[in-house]
Amino acid sequence: MNLLFTKMLQARGSEYLTLDQQGLIISASAGAARFGDPPEQVVVGEDITRGFPELLGLEDVLIAICVGDLPDFSLTAIARVSANQVALYFDIYLFADPEIQRPVDQLICLLEDVTERRALEQSLVQNSNETNLLVNQLRISKNYIDQILASMADVLIVTNPLGQIKTVNQAAIDLFGYSEAELINQSIFLLVKDAQITMGKPSKCQTKNNKILVISFSCSTLETMPDIEPNLIYVGRNITELQRQQQRQELQYAIAEILTTTNALNQAIPKVLAAICTNLEWDFGALWMPEVTIDEQVEIKLIQTWGKENLTAQAHRAQSSTKSSEIEFSYSQRIVEEVWASGCPDWVIDIENDPRFFFKSFVDQSHLRSAFSVPIIGSAVNDDLIRETYELEVDDEFIYSKQVTLGVMIFFSYKIHPLDADQLKIMGAIGYQIGQYINRKQAELALHNQQEKTNKLLLNILPESIAIRLKEDETTIAETFDDVTVLFADLVGFTQLSAEISATELVELLNRVFSEFDRLAEFYKLEKIKTIGDCYMVVGGLPQRREDHALAIADIALDMLEVINRFNARNPHRSLSLRIGINTGTVIAGVIGLRKFIYDLWGDTVNTASRMEAHGLPDKIQVTEATYAQLYEHYHLSKRGTIAIKGKGEMVTYFLEAKKV
Repeated sequence: MNLLFTKMLQARGSEYLTLDQQGLIISASAGAARFGDPPEQVVVGEDITRGFPELLGLEDVLIAICVGDLPDFSLTAIARVSANQVALYFDIYLFADPEIQRPVDQLICLLEDVTERRALEQSLVQNSNETNLLVNQLRISKNYIDQILASMADVLIVTNPLGQIKTVNQAAIDLFGYSEAELINQSIFLLVKDAQITMGKPSKCQTKNNKILVISFSCSTLETMPDIEPNLIYVGRNITELQRQQQRQELQYAIAEILTTTNALNQAIPKVLAAICTNLEWDFGALWMPEVTIDEQVEIKLIQTWGKENLTAQAHRAQSSTKSSEIEFSYSQRIVEEVWASGCPDWVIDIENDPRFFFKSFVDQSHLRSAFSVPIIGSAVNDDLIRETYELEVDDEFIYSKQVTLGVMIFFSYKIHPLDADQLKIMGAIGYQIGQYINRKQAELALHNQQEKTNKLLLNILPESIAIRLKEDETTIAETFDDVTVLFADLVGFTQLSAEISATELVELLNRVFSEFDRLAEFYKLEKIKTIGDCYMVVGGLPQRREDHALAIADIALDMLEVINRFNARNPHRSLSLRIGINTGTVIAGVIGLRKFIYDLWGDTVNTASRMEAHGLPDKIQVTEATYAQLYEHYHLSKRGTIAIKGKGEMVTYFLEAKKV
């Protein structure tokens, strides 16, 4: 930003920001932060929408200005209120540096303080009204008053002290739709629907055709003759459209805040429906979204409702007959399905005259008069959008594609609402905001599901503590455990059996047996290491150290034999035998490999446990002296004697028989 331009801005009380295409703040003038909400969010590197939420949803506008599709963009009359209740008004102007050839990668955001200008405008309006009243009081000239009345663009109504209308100008006649004769000698409250007219507070008024207007009145007295109470002159400005614009800006801000601060759709939607109904003066709102039926058909279903005065869908139906409720539901569904199919909004000024409403006799029972419906537009995720939204199984890939209708919002009112194209436009933008919110939540859900799948898969391969260390990018995992107990269990004669049965039967048999062993390992909180063919390896005392590791291994060994006994009882034509070997001592444990890695054990203790199994007897549990020393006080063991062990020489071994009672 050049120095001359900066000084010019300072002279006008303006500040600036420079942004990139993504809306990130690149630089800021010294006083730019005071326009932020909150000011501390207006810092370099921060998203512009954090300090200026009015720019939420305008990412496409920033890009359009950068590439030259849009010359500039502005937002005017933005209000802030400081902590000490001082009002600040400013305008935002977005444009690219005119000296740089498009496209550009930076934008200039000009922040112009218009507080004094707005105060001056308001002061000028007030002064103008007071001046007009003063002229009328001084001149007391009917002809001159008539000229003033005819030339005023604002509404002017003169009443006596009792509020009876004595004079109206043409602007009042045009605005309210009554003739002059219909208004003279009538109470001013024929037009004003509030209990009283309060200066400085907008009044709700009603035209002859029942249209509601918001008028801001100023009032003054008009002296006519001495000793006669003065008449009252009301000068009113129609601020209906201004208030409507302010309400809709507030609505968009409220919706953005709801979607930003709410974590789940089912929590956000009631707040969204409430904000729309309250701000736009509709009585009842509902959200419909597609669901997948049992027979794989996609149907639009009622998901959430909201009504004024805490009316729920059930309470609303309870006020009318069951038949009337069914008709209302059917009519709503008909509109929603059309909007869902077309992707276009719909507005029904008078439900009674809508050809889609076949049951005219029920209109009086439901009391509903107007309706409008808007689609929620977002991105489809291949063909699995509905499944993902409602937590059904989806493919692993999550790729956004075409724009589709994700749902439909419908609103009803107990009074007639004329077609409001501007309101439909605002609601279309809100529908798009909600669609983006749904897509974001779908992406988060897909990512969460994928992470859950990854975690479950990892925990099926590795102990939980080891898996956590791997996820923390620990490259080498190796640890020495001084006191653990290792068990090997082998199905005797399985090689011969594999030649007698089919591959499918073989795998099913192994799965049945080893699945029981897995459940036992989980029950005794032991760590299954691996299966090697028909051999099962489990260890106690790692990765979580425990003093009773030998006792837990002894318990699982006895239960393993019981599993085989039960299997043989159920399958007398195909009996199995199990040979188990156990040893206690020191091992090294760790993770090896880059792909298909495994948590494994090494050391003489492991080799000896394997030898105990290999040199054991069918349906016997052979243990070493080291294991015997930890078991003999709690279990019955018999001494086998001294046997020759390959690679170890002669060793004294024992058979584990049973647990002592």
